[in-house]
Amino acid sequence: MKTKIPDGNPSWVPDWFEKRLIEFAVPSGSPEWMRKMILYTLTAGGKRFRPALVFSVARDLNLPEESVADIAVAVELLHSASLIHDDLPSIDNDDYRRGKPACHRVYGEGPAIVIADIMFFQAFALISRIENASVHRDLYRMFSQAAVYLGMGELADIKYEGERPKLESIIEMYRMKTGALLGFCLGAPFLIACKNDLAEGAYTLGIELGTAYQIYDDVKDAIGSRETLGKTPGKDIKQKKSTVLIYWDLAQAVEYADGLFENVVFRLEALGACQTASLLRQMKQMLKTR
Repeated sequence: MKTKIPDGNPSWVPDWFEKRLIEFAVPSGSPEWMRKMILYTLTAGGKRFRPALVFSVARDLNLPEESVADIAVAVELLHSASLIHDDLPSIDNDDYRRGKPACHRVYGEGPAIVIADIMFFQAFALISRIENASVHRDLYRMFSQAAVYLGMGELADIKYEGERPKLESIIEMYRMKTGALLGFCLGAPFLIACKNDLAEGAYTLGIELGTAYQIYDDVKDAIGSRETLGKTPGKDIKQKKSTVLIYWDLAQAVEYADGLFENVVFRLEALGACQTASLLRQMKQMLKTR
């Protein structure tokens, strides 16, 4: 079943995705109280942007959705786990996520850390299920690289608070923190299709897409509301975060991000990923405002 974009709250993943996500998020044998804690953040909503990209590229490559199902679940687990850590008092100190109290506000800081850790481990367990040995090796390498870069980007984000790093350093932080996982989303289906020669190029496009996405997020933090964002706005300024907005005004930032975004769409079309390019065009306004 192909995904569609309905009116109202958009959904770009197959109808069965949420059930699969819940099924594989919780380790087998978990007691009910643990299951409830692990699923709290995952069932709080979210755009499902990353798994949507995985499914979309798979369709461009004429792959069955089932062939990338574990990959799509893994990226959502990794992303959601990173959000739980992001919201912790020692990092971004945000009380809300996806319109609801953040995980640590409901269960406490210690449990929230471990809940996210479990989700990280489950994500890697899913990637390890790929049976083709050569595909598994390359896929695991790309996923591990994306996860490490995500952590490195987050560490840089913390280190740069209150500082004024070079603009190039901020952009590199975005490429790691947000871009690497989007790179995996675009590159992984090419590995499943045994098109390794195109996978790295797609991965690079995802990094550029993630950079644009993060800049849009900076702008939303500056001018958005908790109702539209689902989290507390204005945190970057209060916490003295180093973002591109210490160098650019809002219009300059949006212009740069738009340029990156349009270049990604153009190059995806050149790769033959026309459905994904079209999907991104439809998503663009949402990415800039929600």
